[in-house]
Order: sequence, then C-alpha cells, then structure tokens
Amino acid sequence: MQRSLFLRIVTDIENANPYFQQKRDAAGRLGFAALQKATAAIKMLAYGCSGDSIDEYLRMSESTTIQCLKKFCHTIVKIDHPP
Repeated sequence: MQRSLFLRIVTDIENANPYFQQKRDAAGRLGFAALQKATAAIKMLAYGCSGDSIDEYLRMSESTTIQCLKKFCHTIVKIDHPP
C-alpha cells in the first residue's frame, strides 16, 4: 500500500471515530496512536494473522488488536456508506 493512501485512511478514521484518537490513560500515559491501531487492523486483514501475532510486532495485547480490527471495519463502512 502506498504511504499516502495509508495516511489518508488513518486521517479519515481518526476524524470519523474518536477511538482512533490518541488519549492518555488513568495513569497519564499516552495510549496507542491512530497509526498503530490502523497498522494492527490492516495487517490482520491483509495477512490473515491472529491478534496474538500483533503483540510481538506492535506490543499491543490480543484483545486490543481485535478491538482495533472491529472498530476499523465499522468505521470504514460508516465512512464509505453514510446513513
């Protein structure tokens, strides 16, 4: 995928869904950035890899990667097919 296309997708999902905006947790640490969440979702879709394999690549838990994938897919559908 071209870098410009990937960055456009990340910007679009970040604007469409607040889940993809980087926030601080209760301890004040920054959470995952939109780039990391989108990378996890796209890698799972493109290569059919499990959420567990993303842990080794992005240091993201399996449950977080699955949540990223679900929210990514719902957001893309919402962007491409508005009500």
